[in-house]
Amino acid sequence: MPENTQNRQTPCPWWIWAILLLGLMLLILLYSRATSEKAQEIQQDIQTRTAQGLLNSEQTSAISVNTDGRDVTLTGSASNQDARTEAEKIAMRTIGVRRVNNQITVGEYESNAEPPADRPISTAKLEPIPAEFPPLPALSAKVEPMPEEFAPLEEDETTQAIKIAQKKFSQLDFSNITFEKNSSALTPIAQQTLDSAARTLLENIGVSINVSGHTDSSGSPELNLKLSKQRATSVFNYLVNAGVDATRIKANGFGDQFPIAPNETKAGRIKNRRIEIKVINGE
Repeated sequence: MPENTQNRQTPCPWWIWAILLLGLMLLILLYSRATSEKAQEIQQDIQTRTAQGLLNSEQTSAISVNTDGRDVTLTGSASNQDARTEAEKIAMRTIGVRRVNNQITVGEYESNAEPPADRPISTAKLEPIPAEFPPLPALSAKVEPMPEEFAPLEEDETTQAIKIAQKKFSQLDFSNITFEKNSSALTPIAQQTLDSAARTLLENIGVSINVSGHTDSSGSPELNLKLSKQRATSVFNYLVNAGVDATRIKANGFGDQFPIAPNETKAGRIKNRRIEIKVINGE
């Protein structure tokens, strides 16, 4: 009986299956990469909008924001419980946020805050200075001439601590204290520099410092002043959270009032956007 060749199916060549499999793998790879890039864009967008929302509020401007996917973690220090709650509400209202991890601590963060109730305040009555002083009696004793050479005075512990701190601060590069764009959130390299500054302060208890924030002339003077104060406060909060007594730190912002380089060039503007930390006692 003759074989029916019309109904026989020709098998598909192996190389066609190989091309189809390779194409499928390529599609999967492209889809995975596009999904990853989109997730990163969404995460960055959530962090930027949340940080901007906190920056617009006076109570929450010094709070730092970190994101993991659509989950937001809030860190920093708030002046009271209401400010802590307000920061969490702002984060939850941000479109795209799924969960908020509120790690904000409550405590002093303003350098001019009122002293706590348990801190003693002197109530001693001051006597008024008399309008006239009695004349000094005439000196009758012979005044010895001042010797040409004096023995060096011994330095107390506070003076030694100040000199040590000044020397260590001079070795730190405070130009590394930088922030996220248009934000008061500290960058990782800024946190490393502040860790070194905190260790110096903890090792030298008698030392106090002044933290001043500065900006370039980009933007309005009002916004520059506000941003410089918020960034100085972020440095203040970081040092306090590292264990430094808040009473040893004064923080303030001056906007674009004190440039150290021309604002007409990019390099000059970078220099003007800075944080300065100086030892203030003993100077």
